[in-house]
Amino acid sequence: MIADSFPDTPACSSLLARMHEIHDLDKAAAVLAWDRDMNMPRAGLTGRIQQMKVVALAREAAELYGYQDDPLNICQLRPGTEASGG
Repeated sequence: MIADSFPDTPACSSLLARMHEIHDLDKAAAVLAWDRDMNMPRAGLTGRIQQMKVVALAREAAELYGYQDDPLNICQLRPGTEASGG
């Protein structure tokens, strides 16, 4: 599992949690798109498109929030160290 290859630090755990959130939002968007394309009656399209926009915005926010720090640098940290400013 990929998570096993990351150091066990609070910063890395936080980054992994945010990555999982982004992945979950991607899965929700895929289900909404599939439903829109396969099952959605015309009367429901406007509502579904609004839902898809909300999921897309939430994903963008999660991605922006999750990568403010350099994810490669932050996961190299060991307990008791701090990220270098840069």
